[in-house]
Amino acid sequence: MENIVITIHNCEKYNKMILERKIAEQIFEYFRETNCKDGDIVQMNQINIDLIPNLEPKEEDVFDTIFDGLISTEYFTYEEINIGKVIRLTRKGYNNKRALLSGLD
Repeated sequence: MENIVITIHNCEKYNKMILERKIAEQIFEYFRETNCKDGDIVQMNQINIDLIPNLEPKEEDVFDTIFDGLISTEYFTYEEINIGKVIRLTRKGYNNKRALLSGLD
């Protein structure tokens, strides 16, 4: 019985990791689509209009946590500039964006 509980726990953990990666990839897709380099920006308006309304309920529940995690791990920064709210790709995020695009981790 203990093995079944551990297996279920591992499946839930695995599913959560897959969900987190999916959301991160969806955010990075905005940088990829515009061929962003280190320091380039994506307007939050795009994410708020195109991505967030199309998330599944489970994805909506964890979106802010994933988004904040990507900021705290310095993949991009969140800024308010003259054109509005943006996320700015960092060097670390640029390298990660390229890795995701090529299928590497």
